[in-house]
Formats: sequence, structure tokens, C-alpha cells
Amino acid sequence: SIVTLGLYYPIFMVDQYRFMTTHTYFGSKKWEFNGRGRDLWGSFAAAVFLSILTLGLYWFWFLAKKQRYLWEQTTFGAARFRASMTGGGLLLLNLGNIFLLLMTLGLVWPWVVIRNIRYTLSHLTMEGPLDLASVQQESQSASATGEGLGGLLNLDSDFGAA
Repeated sequence: SIVTLGLYYPIFMVDQYRFMTTHTYFGSKKWEFNGRGRDLWGSFAAAVFLSILTLGLYWFWFLAKKQRYLWEQTTFGAARFRASMTGGGLLLLNLGNIFLLLMTLGLVWPWVVIRNIRYTLSHLTMEGPLDLASVQQESQSASATGEGLGGLLNLDSDFGAA
């Protein structure tokens, strides 16, 4: 980032997202990502320039575009995501979050996290066939660490017993 004066950010961010996505599985089914960082580079450069002129407010429009791009390049089998986040929506969400955090001295942090997740999920759909029948859960060996720890701490599995 120092060498490129931050201009490498969209490429790095997309590569990082690709790594996380392509190493994610739901059962035996792998997620895929086919985006390229250079697809976001022009939008990023415009956001840097326009953020200076708009005192940083335009950054929310870039973040919305980035989220839409990342989701829309993500697939699960033959199904593809569609996203409809907007810069204005993200701006209002974040202003509300800041207000809530300031008014409660940060006590509502869990609710802020839930608000962010709800916003994302309400603007996300999946299109195409979703073949969940082909997903298989592989059995994995488990250690007795949890059992041993429970015994050490004198925890019963029947918490309601008196």
C-alpha cells in the first residue's frame, strides 16, 4: 500500500475475498468467486477523488458498489447472488449506528452488528438452481477435549437437574 500509495487496495481486497470464498464449503459443496480487482479499480479511483470533494460521503457509494460486485461474483453451485445495496442506504445505516453507539456509550454494539447483517441480508438474493440434495456432510473425527474440559469443570450435560 505504501509503495502504490493505496492504489493496490481494490486488487488486494478482491484477492483476499477470493481466497476466503474459495476456501469456504457448505458440507461437500465449495463456494466459487470469479471477480477481478481491476474491475473495481476505476470505481475506487473515482471514490478517492470524489470523497475529497464530498468530505468522505461518497465513500459509502463505493462501499455499496464493492459489496454488490463481490456478492454478484460469488456462486454456490449453479446459483448466483444478486445484491441491491445502495450508497444512500449504507450512509443512513451507518449514521444510525453511530447515533446509537454515541447515545449508549457503545452498549448497543451487538445490535449494531445485527443491524448491519439484517441490512446485507435484506438486500441479497440468490438466483438459479440450488441443488441442496447434492450437498453431503462428511463425518469428521472429534476429540474428547470438550468432554474432558466439562469433567474438569464439573459440568453436567443435564443443566436443568437439581
